[in-house]
Parts: sequence; C-alpha cells; structure tokens
Amino acid sequence: MLFALPCWIYPTFYQEEVLAASHEFDVPASLLYAVIKTESGFRKNAVSKKGAVGLMQILPSTYEELAPKLSLDENSHLFSPAVNIRVGAYYLSWLYQRYLSWDIALAAYNAGPSNVAKWLEEDKTLSRIPYPETEQYVWRVQRARGEYERLYRTLF
Repeated sequence: MLFALPCWIYPTFYQEEVLAASHEFDVPASLLYAVIKTESGFRKNAVSKKGAVGLMQILPSTYEELAPKLSLDENSHLFSPAVNIRVGAYYLSWLYQRYLSWDIALAAYNAGPSNVAKWLEEDKTLSRIPYPETEQYVWRVQRARGEYERLYRTLF
C-alpha cells in the first residue's frame, strides 16, 4: 500500500505518447511528466484562464506557430494527448536548444521567451527569476522531475 501512494501522486499516464515525444525531441521523459503534472495535473481537457489547453497547457497561438514545423494540419486537435504532448515536447526542446538550460527553458515555457529575453539582458545567467510565479513554477517542475526519476528509475 505504501508504494501505491507515490505512484498515485506521480502517475505515468500517457506513457506511449510521452516516451515517443521524449525520444523524438530529446527531452527527458521525467521532465515531460513533471511539466504535465504541474501544468494540468494530467487533465487532458484542462483550459487555463489565459486560454492554454491540454495536458501541457499549450496556447493556441503557440500551436499555430509550431504545427507546420511538426507537419500537423488543422485537423490535429490540441486536446489530443498525442498532439499536445508532441507539441509541448518540441517546444521544450526548442527552448532548451536556445538557452542550453532546462531551468531557463522552463521559465520561458511559463512566462514566454520575450520575458526571458528581457531578464537575460539584465542577468546573463538568470540567477534570479523576477516573476515569483515563474520562479515557483520552475522549482515545482524540477522537484516533480526529481521525484519521477527517483520513483521510476527503470522507465527513464
């Protein structure tokens, strides 16, 4: 019974989709799970106050920008777990390639690349994130990532 509780708190739903996107875009599966847990709590129909949708809370404008790069057409539905996870993984991969830091990529995922660009002008290493919400977001995702890696060593 003790083992079931951590697995319930840190589930691995959508394993096929997460592992496929992880391999396709070279994003750690533990990070994808942590983002999904933090963003939507694994609710595939989640919609934020700002209009972000799905498991990884993708803004429709971000989807429109990234869909052609992923050969997705207008029939691809952003609420589909496979589509949402793939778009989110691609976006995280692109952010990581831009910043070469998962913490900065996560900050950009949460607050937007334009805000991070401004922050980096003032602090080249982004040692302190000026938005408390984004700072807390990065901390929560990285904490969840560590738990996923601890609990599911054989999966990752």
